Amino acid sequence: MAEKRIATNDNPQISIGHCSGDLIVRSGPEPVIIAKSDDMTVEDGEMGVSISSKSDLSLIIPPNSSLSIERANGDLVIKNISGDISL
Repeated sequence: MAEKRIATNDNPQISIGHCSGDLIVRSGPEPVIIAKSDDMTVEDGEMGVSISSKSDLSLIIPPNSSLSIERANGDLVIKNISGDISL
């Protein structure tokens, strides 16, 4: 499983466009996004971070992140995120 680390601030904007498998999102102590997947696309832009995956996706993000999820085809688990969440 490939891992991508993205340095960010304490409350980043994160958008999940499409996840074809299970999506697990949990908080971590550092201002960094850690994405793990076998087949993912990650774009870091001025408006935030966009991530899509053609397989299962695991994310560790700062607890105050704003999270938008457009589509997850498998199970969805979100733990200890206190920022805005849009499904």
